[in-house]
Amino acid sequence: MDLPQWIALPCLLLLHILEGVVTTERRVSPSVIKVGVILEQPSPDEDEMVRLSFQHLNQNENILPSSRLDYTVARIASTDPFAAVKAACSMLNTSITAIVSSTSCETSLALQSLTNSFDVPHMIVPGEECPSEKHNSFTVNVRPSLLFLSEAALDLVWKLGWEGVCIFYDSESAYKNVQQFLHLAAQSEERKPLEVTLYRVDASEPSGGALGIINILHKAKDSDVKHMIAFCDRTQSMKLIRQDWDMLVDDEPEGFTTTSGDISEEDGMRFLNGSEGIITLMKQQVKVQTQPPDFYGAWQILYPDIDREEDANATYLSPGYLNTVQFKAAYMYDAVRVLAVALDEQVERDKYIEPENQHCYDNKPKSWKGGTRLRKMLHRMETTGLMGRIRFNHSGVNDEMAVDVITVESSRNQTKAWKIGTWDPENRLNLVKTPFTRSFEAFITNNTTFRIVTVVEAPFVNRDETVNGHKYSGFCIDMLELIADEMNAKYELYLVPDGNYGGKNEDGTWNGLIGEVYYGRADLAVAGMVINSDREEVVDFTKPYMNYGVGILMQKPQKKTNVFAFLEPLHIQVWGCVLASLFVVGVLIYIVDRLSPYSSFRRENSPNQDAFDLKNSMWFAFASCMQQGGDTSPLSISGRVLSAFWWFFALIITATYTANLAAFLTVTRMENPINSLEDLAMQKSVVYGTIVNSSLHRFFEKRKHQGIYERMWNFMSTSKINPWVPNAEAGYKRVQTEDYAFFWDAPILDYIKQKECNVMTVGKPFNLKGYGIATPRGLPWRDEISMVILRLQEKGILEELRKKWFDRESSCAEDTVIMSSNRGAADINLDQIAGAFYVLIIGAVLSFVVVIIEHIWHKPSFYKKREKEAGRTTLDWSDKLPPRETRNNGLSNIENCSSNKFFLSPLKRQRTLASTWLEQVGKARNPYRMCVALYGIARNSME
Repeated sequence: MDLPQWIALPCLLLLHILEGVVTTERRVSPSVIKVGVILEQPSPDEDEMVRLSFQHLNQNENILPSSRLDYTVARIASTDPFAAVKAACSMLNTSITAIVSSTSCETSLALQSLTNSFDVPHMIVPGEECPSEKHNSFTVNVRPSLLFLSEAALDLVWKLGWEGVCIFYDSESAYKNVQQFLHLAAQSEERKPLEVTLYRVDASEPSGGALGIINILHKAKDSDVKHMIAFCDRTQSMKLIRQDWDMLVDDEPEGFTTTSGDISEEDGMRFLNGSEGIITLMKQQVKVQTQPPDFYGAWQILYPDIDREEDANATYLSPGYLNTVQFKAAYMYDAVRVLAVALDEQVERDKYIEPENQHCYDNKPKSWKGGTRLRKMLHRMETTGLMGRIRFNHSGVNDEMAVDVITVESSRNQTKAWKIGTWDPENRLNLVKTPFTRSFEAFITNNTTFRIVTVVEAPFVNRDETVNGHKYSGFCIDMLELIADEMNAKYELYLVPDGNYGGKNEDGTWNGLIGEVYYGRADLAVAGMVINSDREEVVDFTKPYMNYGVGILMQKPQKKTNVFAFLEPLHIQVWGCVLASLFVVGVLIYIVDRLSPYSSFRRENSPNQDAFDLKNSMWFAFASCMQQGGDTSPLSISGRVLSAFWWFFALIITATYTANLAAFLTVTRMENPINSLEDLAMQKSVVYGTIVNSSLHRFFEKRKHQGIYERMWNFMSTSKINPWVPNAEAGYKRVQTEDYAFFWDAPILDYIKQKECNVMTVGKPFNLKGYGIATPRGLPWRDEISMVILRLQEKGILEELRKKWFDRESSCAEDTVIMSSNRGAADINLDQIAGAFYVLIIGAVLSFVVVIIEHIWHKPSFYKKREKEAGRTTLDWSDKLPPRETRNNGLSNIENCSSNKFFLSPLKRQRTLASTWLEQVGKARNPYRMCVALYGIARNSME
């Protein structure tokens, strides 16, 4: 039947228009699909898992083979909804397909409102229980709701026939579990009504809620209800049981059950450590999926201790413990994978619609049909991720969850934990053993074979490779042999997996040797481990077997040679003063000799009348300083007094210089400006640090507000060059290759510097403590081992072991002599030898006093002598001799004055003003006249 033309033409036109619309909306295979990721204070695990998930998906040929997933990450501060919404708006401007977030509930609700307005799917991994999403919401919760724990706890109550319980909760999200528990209990009409008493644990009270917990426990003890359930997080559950469990020992609760998504058997063992009792833990079941291979590769990064070889045919493995951070990181991987699987299915069905740019400031947000299709696709999905099966209910919440039921029993200071059942929404509660019934004996009470954990660090523990495998040796191994012989015990030795001594992780768990002992995997930890208060909180220590202190290891300074080393015994100031004294004394001796009436200059008839001039005076002073004799010497008493003091001064200087020169020439100088902890803290050229996350790291961090440690911590925490090293070996190598100072155990550093001749230790050890052996808390063999250690110390055996392993013969033994001698070979400064200069000054003053005395004594005797000589003179020479104008510089003729006397007449020369003044200086008979003559000479030279 043919359609009329007026009907057929409009129909064809309508089909063409519809085909065009569908064509514009359909993208068969997009080249790039953009995804936004918002992380609130992300941990390194979360960042790594997000990166790894996109990498695995882009390499997977079965998921979006023709497309590449591109993602943008926004990292925001804790509980900052505004920053999260701002970041999401920026992402919407770039045409993203979906948003994946891991935030708090408050921030998640803000993002949920935004994504619902723009029809953009929102995959969330909350860190806590958040309100249920509304029906048809674009938010999809990949992490299962912890409300399932309420159902599991109620099933356990009905199974055990309890008629009343005390319930503890600590937050609003925990109260939702309580509401769920009460709601389900009220719906069970065929059962007896359940009596419930609620207690709120307030963590905001003093001591982190400790006082509130004690009051709550007192109230619980006074009630008739003996069964307790805690809907608290892991930290509050630990406080609730450990705070005052001894208060309930006389009236032990018949059953204490705690529920938490990330609680572990190790936590339960810590709860009851040192107490008597049984508790039951209900935690989320974790099954590590081994297929596909990408899953196992992700688990190896997230949980390095996992071992695939324990069951090669297993489809999943069970890790010992996952903390909150690891839970969130694993679910972030699953969230990205679930989104990719949904997008792949859309692309295969040709239902993918490319998103458009969205603007948050538009009055009317654009609806995106592709987002609605993707939301419906996600709600219908059933797949497998790292954390097991994933399936969403009508509210967009993953309802695939299983619960493990763990019982923890403590008896006679021994604690053990094991799995007794499971729970899941379909099969409900399944128990293989009745909880809260004692069923095991103390499992190490009569055990004489100790499982001992250690860590390799010479010379405490060495690992030597032999033909038959490896063999351990060292100080701790020898000591361990002696302890085992004394106790008639055997031991098995193994190395700690992570190579750490033991520190607290961010989530409160312990690693290293301490973690092995604390979680019951080892009976003893024997190594060079320091006893400190943090470790004493979770394990016990024996008596110290060796003293401990923190030392500083640095590179030796380069040896320097100096061709002018002979000048080093005296300080530059001393050399300057000695040279100045030499010049001054030379001039003073000349002046004193000229002023003295008993000098050779005053003896007119002496052949050496002018021999002691200024030149000879300076030479006399220099020769005396060099312990040599001069050509001439002063004849006056005053001149000799000054000379004697100058000889004494020269003797002191020469003896001091000679003694100190011997020390300098026998010692190789090694200039090192850093000789103590204070010197290291006051400089910034040498970087210093220790092993990251070690006990020393925490030592500096705890004292960051105390004196010199505050300056050091600020330098280490703000240094552009990383001051931390991963292990001790890296620290030793860094010291040898860089300007770096390494803090570590002083005994170990003393051992290292005997092996490496280019390093040295500086300063005295600080933070003095002791090394000890770690044991589980409350176990009896700690005291027995301590007694053995004390006996070995009293006999001197441990001291012999210390000398054997730490004080070995070293090729660098001369370093000790060099450094100790170098401290005594310091140059002599002016303060140390100022006394010699004072003596010289006293001598100079005394010589001038003697000059004055000489003049006083000489004046009357001089006139008496002249009168006596005048009386004896018979010849009058005044008429025959011309006036004496100059000195005898030569002979002009010889005149016969008498039969037995001759007079030598000098050659005359022209007189000058300068010669006249010099003649007056020579004729000066007192200091006043000499000063007048010197003044005239100076004035004449100026003119």
